[in-house]
Amino acid sequence: FDPAQVQLDNSQAGQTLFTIGVDKATIGWQELHQPADNRLEFNFTNGGGRGSSVLNYSNSVNAIRLSGQVVSNGTVAFANPYGVFIDGSAVIDVGNLVAIGANVSREAFLAGTPLDL
Repeated sequence: FDPAQVQLDNSQAGQTLFTIGVDKATIGWQELHQPADNRLEFNFTNGGGRGSSVLNYSNSVNAIRLSGQVVSNGTVAFANPYGVFIDGSAVIDVGNLVAIGANVSREAFLAGTPLDL
């Protein structure tokens, strides 16, 4: 991610907070396995809503796994070619959730053009 647009705060145990100062952002993960006792938050400083979205992507051979809380005032997307697994213990409180089992062009996402999957 671009640190001029997205700030990361993981100073509190069990909480990862991204503060996002643009309408669209992308965050790359080597591997994303969120434990059940973790809170993953994406806060858009523009107030969020339908026009605010973040793409979390990973090209790991392991699916993205969400087991804790995911919170956002905007749209949160997760993309991995091996899938996105949302555990039964997960609590999702976001404007919109998008889970994509494919590679996604970050450029197309940021431009708002159709995504080729």
